[in-house]
Amino acid sequence: MAELAASKVKKLVTEESGGMRLSAAAIPYATEAGADFLKKLGARAGSIARSLGRKTIMEEDIQAARKQLWP
Repeated sequence: MAELAASKVKKLVTEESGGMRLSAAAIPYATEAGADFLKKLGARAGSIARSLGRKTIMEEDIQAARKQLWP
């Protein structure tokens, strides 16, 4: 399985936190949290697509999964 790029995670967290710095020790945890989020989102979206008889996850599946997981 592909991993999230730590540099991208660091950049995103830094930008979204208003420019706060991210310690070197925090980066792996932020990366792991991002991967966990995407795993749950993918699993839920896949379940939605399968329930509709599809083998392809569509945009609306991601949107529905996101609303179900994080209303």
